[in-house]
Amino acid sequence: QFERWYNQAGTPRLLAKGSYDAKTRRYVLTLSQEYPETAFEIIGSEFREALHIPIAVGLLRSDGSSIPLRMEGDAETEVPLTTRVLELREPERDFVFESIEEEPVPSILRGFSAPVRFEMERTRETLAFLMAHDDDPVNRWDAGQQLALTLLVEATEKIQSGEAPALDTGFAEAWGRVLGDEGLDGSLRALTLTLPSERVVAQEMAVIDPEAVHAAREFFGGALGAH
Repeated sequence: QFERWYNQAGTPRLLAKGSYDAKTRRYVLTLSQEYPETAFEIIGSEFREALHIPIAVGLLRSDGSSIPLRMEGDAETEVPLTTRVLELREPERDFVFESIEEEPVPSILRGFSAPVRFEMERTRETLAFLMAHDDDPVNRWDAGQQLALTLLVEATEKIQSGEAPALDTGFAEAWGRVLGDEGLDGSLRALTLTLPSERVVAQEMAVIDPEAVHAAREFFGGALGAH
């Protein structure tokens, strides 16, 4: 099944959603895989077989610490790890984590464990939390880039309409945590602190306004420094 990565063209999407039951102390992570419609248009076929996708996952407490992951069916003698590699071989599957004392924040696709397009509905607060606390540097960087890109696009739109942009305090606090984290590799810290480029921001716009994009990025750089 893993060989299908080499036999099927197109990049699959990995979709995730989670649900927590406080009574049973269970967290269910639903993972599914699909191909975007554009892949079918390019290749001319709508038939795709499910891939074998390895997905490294962690769960974080509200204080940012990692939760030992005990899954349904684990032996009692098995020592729980804080990162588990889940094997998604079906179009969709539920993965059940037990003895979870509070609703966790999921850290999914740690270390970029599979070359997929990852999609999950996450609030700005969740992205800022992951940027500030995730002990996986790849996910920490990715969460920060996603949040920064959203904020830069909004700031660009405000500048276009004549309004003054504002710095998001949640993003600023998360950015500051990365800045002060001496335990994070220097090159990774520098990469995480780098705002998305003007080219990347422009790709999110239907009509590109180079001056507004430049002004938004310059504003964020100065506002972060002042904060």
